[in-house]
Amino acid sequence: MSKLFQIDIRTLRYYDEIHLFTPAFVDNVTGYRYYSIEQFERLNTILYLKALNVPLKEIKQFIDQRDIHHILSLLKEQQRRTEEKIREFEQIGQKINNRIQQIEDASKVEDLWENSNNMKSSIFLGQVGLTISVTNLHERNFEEYHALFLFVEPDDPKRLESTTKLLPQQKYLTIRFVGTHADASPDYEKLLAYASGESNNDWNDC
Repeated sequence: MSKLFQIDIRTLRYYDEIHLFTPAFVDNVTGYRYYSIEQFERLNTILYLKALNVPLKEIKQFIDQRDIHHILSLLKEQQRRTEEKIREFEQIGQKINNRIQQIEDASKVEDLWENSNNMKSSIFLGQVGLTISVTNLHERNFEEYHALFLFVEPDDPKRLESTTKLLPQQKYLTIRFVGTHADASPDYEKLLAYASGESNNDWNDC
């Protein structure tokens, strides 16, 4: 039976233990399990439903009842679970794609290559940030931050609904650097120097 259905012997024994698929006869002396041809259809059904990721408990319920309405309900529920899993994997795939793009973009920045060891941790821990108020920015008080924030994935509806604050559509000045906030002062100076030609009235706390 194991060779015929390409199923591990231990799996057959487990199915026997949970009364899902018991042998037609067990030799009390040798312990050998014997199956009948009539049982082929039952095992085939079990393996088919298992291939659909239907839980063994639900497979046993169907096998015991053999009701057409039950199997329809079972398959529809498994279809719902499968579609949910597909959405989860699509979200995972999008997150992976986003991170690949971030890393590829970061790899093009010349000064990051000079600090390749730091770049690894900077990239993978880059979803957390902080803000500095406009007042502190003008006063060169870069050590005192205004707030903390997280970058939220666009495909995370629960977090989007509860914690997200969308920034208004306008011009923003950004810079990438390797290090912690304690190392950021020179880069803030670069931002201020670059922005010196812009109107200070256009700056926002962001």
